[in-house]
Amino acid sequence: EEVKRLVDAYVVILKKKFKDSLPKLCQLELIDSTSKFIAVDFKVRIRQSYDSTGDIIGDDPDREVRIDLETQQTHYTEAIDIIDKFSHMKL
Repeated sequence: EEVKRLVDAYVVILKKKFKDSLPKLCQLELIDSTSKFIAVDFKVRIRQSYDSTGDIIGDDPDREVRIDLETQQTHYTEAIDIIDKFSHMKL
């Protein structure tokens, strides 16, 4: 009688643990299979669809504007350095 009661209590504990663990196991399996898909299949499909990363990203319409702004910034920095140099000179 005592053994039967202990076995029943153990079975109840196992059922509760299984009910608690099942959603976590499903979520873990879903995340694992998704990460495997992204790591292998998705990359292969992208490589087959596009020749280079430039095809994926496309042309940058603001590239020339960005280059002009970087050039202006360089010129302004040089001009400020020259002005700073002459302002510290004693005449």
